[in-house]
Order: sequence, then structure tokens, then C-alpha cells
Amino acid sequence: MKAFLLAAGHGTRLRPYTDTIPKCLLPVQGVPMLDVWLSLCRRHSISEVLVNIHAHADAVLDFVRRWKDGVRVIVAEEPELFGSAGTLRVNHAWIKNEDKFWIFYADVLTCADLDGILRAHSPDSAATLGVYSVPDPERCGIAS
Repeated sequence: MKAFLLAAGHGTRLRPYTDTIPKCLLPVQGVPMLDVWLSLCRRHSISEVLVNIHAHADAVLDFVRRWKDGVRVIVAEEPELFGSAGTLRVNHAWIKNEDKFWIFYADVLTCADLDGILRAHSPDSAATLGVYSVPDPERCGIAS
């Protein structure tokens, strides 16, 4: 199975931390978020991950080149931010033969049961979304 790991954003709400470090490499309990995600992918038998990069691209590329732990990582550098759907559109050929694939945001960590989500996905559905409630959805998006 394959996964998109969206990591290209600037992380403006996390400034000043993201002035020098890409948000996907900010540490959580000492571990870069991108490392957390790639490890999660490995544990759930996701064999290939496409990471899109833009902000602080060199730092993310350097991290990915050094990360060798059972998941093939492909980097797609975006000269300008394409947005979530744009990244999928531009890289559609990479998943054209996949029945199912994941889309993860590298700056949103989860403890969701990925295997359970996969089991809950209906073959008749175009997509299955994992969402959660927050006190102020205006800052991070609204699912309706």
C-alpha cells in the first residue's frame, strides 16, 4: 500500500519555530514528526510514501535521504504550493494502479487505529475520512 505524506507547508501558525525548521521536522518528545509518521507507515505495512516538500525543502530532503527503516520514500518537490488536491493531481500516476491509498498530513499526529479505518472503508465508497472535533475549527478546517 502507498501513502501521501503532505509536508510542504510553511507552518505560519508555528512561528517562530518554523522560521528555521520545517514544521514536519519539529520534534514531539524529541522525535521529528516526519519520523513518527514514517515509523507509523512501516508498522502498518505501507511500503511506499510520497512526501511533498516546499518550505525548507533542503532540510526535509536531507532527513528523508538519511531515513532508512523499511519504507521507500519518494520526494516530490513543489516549486509552489499545490495544495492537498494539487499534490494528488500532479502525482496521480504514482497511485494509478492502487485500489486504496492513504493521505496523511505530516504536521497532524494521530493515535487512530489505521487498521480499523482500513477495515471500515467500503469498496463502494470513494473515500473514508478520519476526522476529529476541535474547539475552534476555523483555525484548522471544517468537515461537513
